[in-house]
Amino acid sequence: VSIGRVLVRESQRGKGTARKMLEQALDFLAHAWREPAVRIEAQYYLRKFYASFGFIEDSEPFLEDGIKHVEMILDLKDFPS
Repeated sequence: VSIGRVLVRESQRGKGTARKMLEQALDFLAHAWREPAVRIEAQYYLRKFYASFGFIEDSEPFLEDGIKHVEMILDLKDFPS
């Protein structure tokens, strides 16, 4: 399963909104759907943000729509309750 295009209104940036959204999505995938893993194509400059959730880089950087990205994966088997 994958998550794509997480967007936050400019007025809400820097307030933890994206973190809360992603936490809820990952919790749902791990516990309601019991997915074993989730994959994303992260903008390269955000890889540390996603790594803070446990995502690991799973590709070389690549361009998508002229923007540097990297594939990342998160093992959900041990995702916290």
